[in-house]
Amino acid sequence: MVHLMADLQATAEWAKDEQQLWSFTDGNASARYTNFYDDLDDLDEVNWEAVTNRDFRDSVVQEGKQAEFLVHEFFPWHLIEKIAVINSTYAGKVHDAINGAEDIPAVSVERSWYY
Repeated sequence: MVHLMADLQATAEWAKDEQQLWSFTDGNASARYTNFYDDLDDLDEVNWEAVTNRDFRDSVVQEGKQAEFLVHEFFPWHLIEKIAVINSTYAGKVHDAINGAEDIPAVSVERSWYY
């Protein structure tokens, strides 16, 4: 698993300029009871305590941790600012995969992001 990081505000501005649909959720997007939002002023609807919690045995944390930011059909490579991986082996594989690409983002080992 790799984490592709992009600036939320820059992504929303790009989507607006390109008339590209986007939304974020307060849980798993495939769950029927999940709420979808398309206004950054609603970010307080996300359970940020759950998102950052490393112990997700509690069902409330499980649901909240699955909050998602979604862009319909296409996400531009130039908005990706960082690629995070679990270790240096995967960092090397990512470097090899993106070698020669335009707008190469930083590649970073972020062990604490993995369980």
